[in-house]
Amino acid sequence: MPKYQGPEYAHCDRCPEPAGQLVKIGETETVLCYTCWHPHRSKGFGGDGTAVVIHWINKYGRIMYAPGATTGPFRINHP
Repeated sequence: MPKYQGPEYAHCDRCPEPAGQLVKIGETETVLCYTCWHPHRSKGFGGDGTAVVIHWINKYGRIMYAPGATTGPFRINHP
């Protein structure tokens, strides 16, 4: 299994919760937890449609399905 070389996201940019998705709102990319992302999700699912999800983030703060994303060492531990 290859070693993960991508970015790691410890927490949401708006609150101290663990990161859940990397989104694009307007021209800005930001990392949000589920609670902060929920009001901005797609209009078809009850949100206002302002956020486009670029990548989902796993519990280790790494981009899901990236090579090596689920292999250690893990520097982010959530209580």
